[in-house]
Amino acid sequence: MRMKILMLLLLSLVAIGEEWMTFTEDDGLASNICRCVAVDHDGVVWVGHGDPFSGMGGVSSWDGEVWTTYYSWTTGSALRSNIINDIEVDDDNNKWFATGTIGFDGGLTKFDGENWSSYNLDTLVGRYIPWVNEIVFDNNGVLWAATNYGLVSFEEGTWTVYDTSDGLRSDIVYCLSYSQYRGLWIGSRELFLFNGHTVDERYSTSDGLLFNNVSDIAAAYNCLACAHFYKGVTVFDYFDFTSFDTTVFHSTTFPSVEILSSDEIILSTGAGIFINRTPPYSSFERFYPSIGYTSEICWDIYEDLHNNIYLSQNEGLVVFSEDSIIWSIEEKNEVEQEITVSPNPFNNRCNILSDVLLEIEIFDLSGKKQFHSMGRQITWDPENLPSGIYLAKFKQNNENIVKKITYIK
Repeated sequence: MRMKILMLLLLSLVAIGEEWMTFTEDDGLASNICRCVAVDHDGVVWVGHGDPFSGMGGVSSWDGEVWTTYYSWTTGSALRSNIINDIEVDDDNNKWFATGTIGFDGGLTKFDGENWSSYNLDTLVGRYIPWVNEIVFDNNGVLWAATNYGLVSFEEGTWTVYDTSDGLRSDIVYCLSYSQYRGLWIGSRELFLFNGHTVDERYSTSDGLLFNNVSDIAAAYNCLACAHFYKGVTVFDYFDFTSFDTTVFHSTTFPSVEILSSDEIILSTGAGIFINRTPPYSSFERFYPSIGYTSEICWDIYEDLHNNIYLSQNEGLVVFSEDSIIWSIEEKNEVEQEITVSPNPFNNRCNILSDVLLEIEIFDLSGKKQFHSMGRQITWDPENLPSGIYLAKFKQNNENIVKKITYIK
């Protein structure tokens, strides 16, 4: 009965009256241990699992109706490992999986919706790489991978590895975050800003970091947040550093951090999820659970275009929305006729017209917000943005409507 009710809720576009939902193996996940999550351009939710001690895990996907599971033995061995450390979606809606655990099965796997492809980095870059920690794509579509033996890039069929000879302090790269406004940020045994070939800037405790080792990074236009393993978090507004140590959170575990489209900083700790709501980011408050503490570790935090927040925890996938959970980016026919985007595709600027006052946010396919405005007649000029597909989210009558906009230079 519980499963039937859950399915009825999820089959509708909006889960009315629901703000929190939890998915586990009982609902169809490959494993309760959720390590990472991403949502593709069709609105399909992808979850990566993995227990480094048992080697069990796999991938789960939710299409709005059912969960589908994938394992290394069901993908023709293209999924190099059942330990999935990160998932990213590229401009062509390919799903990329970073795999590996201590000592073996490090690499990348790509799924285009029909076929699985495996990339053995040991062979491709000529270096033993047992673990890929994280993947990001920059605005040019270049793939960057954080590994335990260097920073790896994949551009136009060419694989390149960068290490201490290119300015990194250590070959161990824990995490990455790409910001259109600043570039590629690297979390290693210090914080680095990488220009695509070498290090441009580097920061350490002497500059204001709470701790040199960085476990996760989130970069936005106005600030950057660094989680530091067992020490706390540092917020950098590109001028000054503000640190929050273990005494603030009553925890010594800080696996992940994210900056939401609302500019709020959300942090995973061993004592729950905390949020820092507004610049200048002077204090954190408890976000989940609202009362008490939790022993569940959240390995990844993700926000989709409908502002659903996904928490990848050891005991399942938790989904939260301040309003109502929306599960699809399908456009609503009864509302979309009130909004006109013209021309589309366009090569200079496009005009957005509506019969009523609306708020618009435009995101690139990596989920980064590139434009925000409000009105009935709005003009968007992408200026220096690259050609490609962008997703325009309109807020109208407490509803979110998403349209695809194609920019061709």
